[in-house]
This record gives sequence, C-alpha cells and structure tokens, in this order.
Amino acid sequence: MSDTPTSNHWMIWQAAGDIGSRQQVTVDGVKATWKFGSVSISPGDSHGRVRHLPTLPDDIAATEPAGAILFIPISMTHRLSDANGTTTETTHFGGWMDHSFFFMINEARNVERAGASPESLETETYVMGDYYATRPTSGGAWWWGAMTGVDHDKDSGRYGRTIVGKSYLHIEDFSDPGSLNVAMINMLDTTEGQAYPDITWEDVTVNSNGSFHDRGLRGAFYGPDSEDAAGMFTKDGIAGAFGASRAIGAAPDE
Repeated sequence: MSDTPTSNHWMIWQAAGDIGSRQQVTVDGVKATWKFGSVSISPGDSHGRVRHLPTLPDDIAATEPAGAILFIPISMTHRLSDANGTTTETTHFGGWMDHSFFFMINEARNVERAGASPESLETETYVMGDYYATRPTSGGAWWWGAMTGVDHDKDSGRYGRTIVGKSYLHIEDFSDPGSLNVAMINMLDTTEGQAYPDITWEDVTVNSNGSFHDRGLRGAFYGPDSEDAAGMFTKDGIAGAFGASRAIGAAPDE
C-alpha cells in the first residue's frame, strides 16, 4: 500500500460535554458538540512534541507514563480539588503513536472521594495527527492499539469511572472502502478492574480523504501509508478515544 500525500498538517478533532446515558455525539448535538480545526506544525512523528501543541491545555504536558497497551504508551494523572464546597476529580489520560495522539480530560464533579460516583461529568476528547488526507486504494491491513474512555451511563453503577482497553481496526481490501471494521475490546474500569462488553462497528466507509465515521464514531488514518488510525467514539454509554498502529497480519490473540 502507498499514499501520495497532498498535504502534511495536523488535524485536531474535539468533542466536549456530559454525553449522558447512552447518548450519541452528533454535530451540534444537545449534550456534546464536535469541534473541527487544524494547526500546522513541522512534519515528523509525534514523540516528544504532540503534548506541547499550543491548542492543548497545559495540564496535558504534566501527565505521567502509566505503562503501555500493545506498545501504545499510555499516560494518566488524577487530582482532587475543592472549590466552593464542591470536590472535583480531574483525570488526564491518553496515548500516542508515531504519527497521531489521542487524549481525554474528564472532570467528575461533586465526588466524596477519588473513584466515587459524581453528580455530573465534563469530558473533553482530543484526537490529532499528521493528516495526509489520502487513502490507499488496494491491499488490506490490521491496526491495533489502545483506547481510553469514561463511563457516561448513569444507569450502569459505574458512572464517571475511567476506562482503558484495546482497539483494533481491520479492512479486507481498500478497493472496497465500505469494509472497515472497528472494535474496542478488553475494556476495564480503572477503579475496580471490572470488564465491559466489546464495542464494535462493522462495514464502516473510509472516505477518499482517509477519514471515516459512523453512528457514534469518528476517526481518520494518519501518517505515511496510513500507518496510524485514531478517533473518538460514544456508544453503549461510553465516551472514549482510541489510537492504533498498522501491521500486516492477524489481530493479536488478546
């Protein structure tokens, strides 16, 4: 597979809001809004620089490494703060590949202690990368990596908990651009380690500019030869972001 890039800039997507119980993020939605924009930086991979883009809050640069999922480095920080008698637990977390980055900021408001159920949430999700705006036209591939998320389902008993897991994407042949499958698997909440069911999208169309979207899903391929994939999603009460790297072969066993 090969791309002939027509541009080399960073595309930034953002969604923000309390998505609520099983709500879907939509353009100009009631509880969350997609925001689009781009910023130009020098070409190259994202290591060591992506967290310092001027459009991101300063706190992102303060995140600490928290291990890796399928070789995708994950960073995460927590803090509790009191203001006007209300305790807020703020979590910054995300991961980065060679050509893209995904990140979330979650504010769990009016909590009694860290990990406790909040009264409300404010979640910001960022996805960005070295966007070539192209799509291969032949061949197939897997991308696998990591996801981060927040439980926005007030009926789940785990409302407000942060989630980590794995992501994978598969397309049998780019000559059939409507055959992309996307999945979030092996998801666990970071409070008690309880599992969540897999989340999947099937037969998603990849546009000629390398972007893809479906109900509750928006993402794109980044880097030369579409080496990375990254995006954001809301489905089954979870709001999240994901990133994955391309490899030829089958999906990992776990």
